[in-house]
Amino acid sequence: MAVGEALKQIYNLTKGTFFAQYPTIEWKKAMGMRDIIAHHYFDVDHETIYVVCKEYIPVMNEAVKDILSELEKQEWL
Repeated sequence: MAVGEALKQIYNLTKGTFFAQYPTIEWKKAMGMRDIIAHHYFDVDHETIYVVCKEYIPVMNEAVKDILSELEKQEWL
């Protein structure tokens, strides 16, 4: 939920332009997952959550590392 909320804040602050630079990740789906977990908890398919954590989180983690590296090069951080 924390990741999804942070993504929403970045999305809103940049009006979606920041994530458009990194199309390999399905950012809107990540933000939507946060909403499902937060607001429809009893409807959550636990197997889907497991698959997301196992298959998508590592890919997103690598993308975030690449983004941070780029931002450091541009002296944003």
